[in-house]
Order: sequence, then C-alpha cells, then structure tokens
Amino acid sequence: MKKDIKMPDYLFEVSWEVCNKVGGIHTVLATKASNLSKELEDRHIHIGPDVWMHTRQNPEFIVDNELFKSWRELAAHEGLRVRVGRWNIPGKPVAILVDFKTFITNKDQIFAKYWEKYGVDSLNGNWEYIEAFLFGYAAGKVIESFSRYYIRSSSKIVAQFHEWMAGAGILYLKDTGMPIGTVFTTHATVVGRCMACKHIPFYKELPTMDGDTLAREYGVMDRHSVEKAAAHNADIFTTVSDLTANECKILLRREPDIVTPNGIAENFTPDLKTLSKMRSEARKSLLTVAGAMSGKHYDEVGTEIVWIGGRYEYETKGINIFIDALAKIARKNNGKQIAAFIMVPSGNNGPDKDLVEKLSGRADGYTTNVTHYLMDDFDCIRMHLKEVGLNNGAENNVDVFFVPSYLKGDDGIFGKTYISLLTGADLTVFHLLRALGLHPAGVPRILCSHRHHYPHRFRSLGQGPLQGRETLLRNHHRRAQRFQLQRGCGRGCTVHHPLWRYVPGRL
Repeated sequence: MKKDIKMPDYLFEVSWEVCNKVGGIHTVLATKASNLSKELEDRHIHIGPDVWMHTRQNPEFIVDNELFKSWRELAAHEGLRVRVGRWNIPGKPVAILVDFKTFITNKDQIFAKYWEKYGVDSLNGNWEYIEAFLFGYAAGKVIESFSRYYIRSSSKIVAQFHEWMAGAGILYLKDTGMPIGTVFTTHATVVGRCMACKHIPFYKELPTMDGDTLAREYGVMDRHSVEKAAAHNADIFTTVSDLTANECKILLRREPDIVTPNGIAENFTPDLKTLSKMRSEARKSLLTVAGAMSGKHYDEVGTEIVWIGGRYEYETKGINIFIDALAKIARKNNGKQIAAFIMVPSGNNGPDKDLVEKLSGRADGYTTNVTHYLMDDFDCIRMHLKEVGLNNGAENNVDVFFVPSYLKGDDGIFGKTYISLLTGADLTVFHLLRALGLHPAGVPRILCSHRHHYPHRFRSLGQGPLQGRETLLRNHHRRAQRFQLQRGCGRGCTVHHPLWRYVPGRL
C-alpha cells in the first residue's frame, strides 16, 4: 500500500554546503532539490552561508534582486544581511545566503545563553566552530523573519538542518515558540568522525563508549554539544544509515526517528552513448595533463588510469593506503603503465603557471607532480609520495598526480568538471561515504570502509555483491583486506580489467 505522504506548505533546508561545495552533502542536497523543486516550487527554500561575499562571484549563486524584495528590505531593518536568488543547479531552487558575521560582536552573550539553556559548551570553540554556530543561529533568525512576514499562520512549515554546523538554528527556533516543525539530520556524528581515523575497532567498542567523555578527550566538545543539543531539541531526528543510527543512539543519547539513506537522482548518470564520448574526452584530457606534468608520453589505450577523490581526510578516506598500494605496485614493476590521480581539494594559490605555460605549448622541460601551488609546504600527500619513492621518474611505471583543486570547470588546468573527468578512469578507489552520489556508473571501483554503512545497506536491500564495485573492509589492527571481485559495470556489460589483479591482498 502506498503511504499517504503529507508535504509541507514551505520547506526550509539549512546547510553549510548550500551554494558552497565542501563535500558529499552538497551532492545530496543538490540532487534532492531537483525533485522537490518540482513539487514545492519556490516554497522549497535553501539557506546557506554567504562565504563568497568579499571574494569573487559565487558560481553557484544567481542573485535575484526582485525575489522576496519587500521581505529583504524588512530583514535589513531587523539587522539581517542576506542575499536572495537561485542556487545554480538543476531546478534552480530558491537560495538565501546569510551573512552571519554581523553577530560576531555579540557572540559571547549568544554563547552564554545557549550554555545556560541547552548546555552547549562553546568555551574552547575555535574560529571554525564560531562561524558555524553563528551561521546556524542566523539561519534560524532568517526563517523566523521570513515566516512572520510571508507565510500564513495556518501554513505547515518545516525546517530541516543538516549537520552540527546548522544545529544552532534548531535551538533558536525552539525559543521563538513558532509553529515550525524542525528536523535535524546528521550524516555522521562529530565524535564518530574523530574515531574513524583512530586505530581502534570502532563498532566493536561502540556499546561501551560515552560521547561526552570522548568529545572532551578529542577536543571537540563544542561541536559535539551543539550536535547533541540539536538532536535532542529537534522535533524529528534523522540520519542516513542503520549503523549511524546506532552510533547516534549511543554517542548522542537519542535514537533517530527515521533513517533516510542518501542517494542520487536517476538522471544523474548519463546514458551509455554519452558516457562513451565523455570517457574518450576525459582520458585524453587526463593523459595530456599527466604528460605535461611528468614529461612522459602516455598511450591512451595502454595506460591504466586510477583515481581517488574526496575530502582531504588523510587516513579516514584511505589516501595513505592508496599511496602505499601504488608504491607496492611500482616495486613489482610488471611493465604496465599506470597514471594515478589524487583528486583531493586542498589549500592552494592557484594553478601552477609553469604547467599552464607547458600545456599551452609555450614552455618545455618543466615537471611537477602537483597541478596547483600548495599553501602547505609540508603537505601530507606530497611528503608521502616522496617518502615511498613515487616521483614520476623515467624508470617508474606508476606515476602519481595530485590535483588539490575543486574541479568545476574553472580550475585553470583541466577546464572540466569532476564528474566529466571521472569517466576517463579505469579504476576508482573511494571511501564508502563517497561511494554513492559523486560519480557515474560504468567505472569499475573499489570501495574501502572501516566504519560506514553501504555494505550493510546493500545487504539489507537483498542485492548481494555489487557488480563493478568491490568492498574493501579495513581492520586497523591487522590491516587485512578482503576481496570478492565482481566484474561488471552494473549496467549489464562485462568489465575485464587488468588492474584488478594488481591490487594486493594485503597492503
């Protein structure tokens, strides 16, 4: 029987990643918006931080000075600095960007209030915490102001807040007493993220863990306390998997009301004909850049392209293991040429000008293994590559290229998006948090995880092993890796991939 789904009259969705790509939550929200915008139209309103206001123009935000003009003028009188427009994604949903910095001068009074009432411990909060808390607080004020001005009292209003960075908004709205249903969604707990990179059997010891104690131990009591307060004071608490739900139950002391697994829109993946063309163009682009960086020639047919991507979480995302595995393959040197790309955004000062010159044909002889100028002279990835001897030398059959830039078509080197370039890979390696939502089907992949939920989710759906995908289970004590290779791209076609046999059984 089909459930009777009651839609709200207005849905506010608050996240640090609205019009501000940081990680996978951006993809979740963007694909979700393309569907909801058809049903709710301009009544589905996204609220994000105005972090681009004093830099260059935000490519994801389209200003509309006529949209909600009268309310925007009122908001300015109330001390709320906002910009209103459209999120530049499919569906073009409404977006309100909030300048939260106006509340910095009053932060001590704000923090004191929420400590006294909700136990939010902001005493040792760093600047990242301060910005996030004030963003959530300001978002709550924006929802209150907009609702009082525009929305009838009889309307059904829901406000969903994603992650601890938006959590203060729930506390603010609760204090107003307004009839606005609040939802708090955590994609992974603060303490859980900390534990993910520790060398302990996380889920084995989870039943005996205390979230508050661990938060103090790891110095994240500020974030944990606002996350916990938001979870306890929201009308509905949700998370994205059964495993994370159990994590929340123990670490946050509230069991989620519902599990809402992340996913992607059906039209996210191109058809096979389009995918084939994208793949050809992507391979040419990747190998052209690789050749310019190393000074070598890479045959488009004979070179295997390997790829890892995600946030710069060195151990949590398995970047260190990826580099170690490549080094082991290089030592065996069976003559197969491999071009490995580490697509992990990091602080940089723009594209390498000498590389740009070489790509344009105006220079020769220059080599590098990083596409952009890194801000950190002691960058972990670059130092690890040097340590294991992956220097792209003439004698090497495994060459590694670090791309520390978001790929949105304006990186200055490739001029293509992350998704379009990804189709050129022969093998991808992702942490399971990245397994769905960030890349198209048709690319063989290894999924590595020690604490996330996709293997369990797949089993719960009764699908068994996934074609074209392999789950690599990490055990921090033994570092054992288990493989049951399934060949096939997930679309009915067979993949005979020579790189599978190069992946070591034990790293």
